[in-house]
Amino acid sequence: MNTKQLLDEERIIWGNRKQSLEHIVICMGKTYGDIAKEARSKLESGSVHETELKKELGNMISSTIRWIDDLGYGVDECIELALQSQKAYKKI
Repeated sequence: MNTKQLLDEERIIWGNRKQSLEHIVICMGKTYGDIAKEARSKLESGSVHETELKKELGNMISSTIRWIDDLGYGVDECIELALQSQKAYKKI
């Protein structure tokens, strides 16, 4: 599945109502917290619920693609900017 197909699927699920930056950050924080819960579980019990962790990592990816579109930005441009930044950082 490419990013266009993923965005189309997200729109089928969530519709075309755009979320504001403030709402996006709150939702992103919820997903981040769910991932952090699995990290804490690993520290405390030595294991994670892999299906849950995979789901939340996938949620972060698929939702972020929708959120980028909600804010009026291009998904490919945002990904390219991120990759350029990571490459520049890696050179440090």
